[in-house]
Amino acid sequence: IDLKKMSNLNEFHFTRLIEKFYNDTYLNDQNACSSPHLIWWYGKATNVIDRFWKKLFEIVKKKYNLDQSAAFEKYSNFCKFATYSNVKSTKVYENLIYTITLNKIDSQNHFLRGKWGIFFQYNSNNLKDLKKIVNPKYQTLTYFGIDKNLIMSEVLKQKLNGIDRLVPVGQSLDMSLNWDGYNLVNSLSRVIDIK
Repeated sequence: IDLKKMSNLNEFHFTRLIEKFYNDTYLNDQNACSSPHLIWWYGKATNVIDRFWKKLFEIVKKKYNLDQSAAFEKYSNFCKFATYSNVKSTKVYENLIYTITLNKIDSQNHFLRGKWGIFFQYNSNNLKDLKKIVNPKYQTLTYFGIDKNLIMSEVLKQKLNGIDRLVPVGQSLDMSLNWDGYNLVNSLSRVIDIK
């Protein structure tokens, strides 16, 4: 998410962006293979990051129902994640959103998977850092404010061994005939050859 572009949004478009992010994450409790877990803030860190989480909190509070067993497991996972040596800081928005800011990213980041509103975040203005984390376990990269051609150029230039889909925020759950790098029609059907 490009911080400068996000900070230039008017209130309507800012709220719309957050609603799209909500749809990518909370509609399936972050359980979909394409759900965001690591939020990469691109650019200079500003107070717009706090504004993002506060607006998301308003939306989640109105729309989301977290059952008791999920709430317990979520809190337990958060406590475990918060003790990692790579954690710079954490922030809690009641039991609806937990953010965990990372000092650095590395090849083990794919193990950091949030559920029910646990988000890891990292701030960098260098897309070359993608090489440190992307592996075949990374399927979907959602983006906002960054030219998709710039991201695609970095994926190709760095020969990243992952990322099968680049989609705007709000479209991580959209299905197409190509999914996870496979043509679904070819993968889920067979051809009977008759001569």
